[in-house]
Amino acid sequence: MMPGDDVLSEPVVRRVEVFTGAGRRRRWSAEAKAQIVAESYATSVGEVADRYGLAKTQLFTWRRDARDAGPSEPIFAPVVLEPTPEAAAVQRGEAKPKKASRARMEARDAPHLSWRSAWR
Repeated sequence: MMPGDDVLSEPVVRRVEVFTGAGRRRRWSAEAKAQIVAESYATSVGEVADRYGLAKTQLFTWRRDARDAGPSEPIFAPVVLEPTPEAAAVQRGEAKPKKASRARMEARDAPHLSWRSAWR
């Protein structure tokens, strides 16, 4: 055997880290978790995880838990209705209204949005 072939015969320590303190898990309040999760949607998971000393996987878990829990109370958002060109012509009196056969709603940037319709 040549010198240097067996790395275990002469271990070389180049760096030693000593951790002091209790060494226990941190406890995050629900409010702190909510704030951190909200920040992660505003910027990125990596930036926020680094800022708070979290693993990215932990932050993704908190985001999933928050999404699965849903809001504690209903959230209302303003709805802006924009008339189609045909509806605008009817409003101006330039055309007669047609019988509506269907309706369409778009929800941008809201993949978890749901609604009910009572149109007849």
